Amino acid sequence: MLYLLAMDRNTVKKELDKLGINDPLYSLNGKDLDDRVIISKPNEEWYVYYTERGERSDEKYFNDESEAYAYFFKLVKGHAGLNVK
Repeated sequence: MLYLLAMDRNTVKKELDKLGINDPLYSLNGKDLDDRVIISKPNEEWYVYYTERGERSDEKYFNDESEAYAYFFKLVKGHAGLNVK
């Protein structure tokens, strides 16, 4: 199960690829693009949020990289219309 793995950028990318979820639904490089789930680390914290028409939603901040990527993965799956566990 994915949540037993340490979550990082490479793990999340591989799992999203396996699910057939492609880049237009998310940004792993911190670029603030519309209609995407974004993960970024502008300072000491990880930021994860969804952006639409310049507005952020579902925004959370994390000190732990693995927790941030786990939340990011969950948000991307949700916005892709997949069952979120």
